[in-house]
Amino acid sequence: MKKVILLLFVVIFLASACGASPRETAKDFASYLPLETESWEQQDNRTIQLRQNTVTSMGHVTLEYEGPDDAIAWVVIEAHPSTDAADVAYAKRQRDLLMQGLEFEDSRAGTQVKAEIAQKDRATWALFISEDVVVEVDFLAGSEDALVSEDRVEELLQAVRDAYDKIEGKKVK
Repeated sequence: MKKVILLLFVVIFLASACGASPRETAKDFASYLPLETESWEQQDNRTIQLRQNTVTSMGHVTLEYEGPDDAIAWVVIEAHPSTDAADVAYAKRQRDLLMQGLEFEDSRAGTQVKAEIAQKDRATWALFISEDVVVEVDFLAGSEDALVSEDRVEELLQAVRDAYDKIEGKKVK
């Protein structure tokens, strides 16, 4: 009987010690992003996320937005089981983009999470990391003649920063 009670306490302790799973964290993060901003509208039918029965230690959600002049933006959210796993994923993605000839600059974000931003031809990339969540925002202009303006890029980047703030506030509680 004592062994059963001890086992029950161990199970309860382990369950309470575990926070939200990476899958839940990614889904929560996505829920904090707006369905629409001044210039961007989320295409919910094109959302991609891992299914419940997919065995992985990472959470993943990709949201697609349509913008002005046929521009498209993808917000790729990856939640990892630890900060070091997120660091590895971030470094790998950054290295992949650097190998394509991109040069990153830091964005100005005040006290919020900063992004590293790169641009080449019609495309703009932004990489964020905070604790165990890595977010990449990719913008693709509809044509060479109608590039996505800095204001339009900043609009979605600010939405990502705000989502980070909400996720961080949720973890503190």
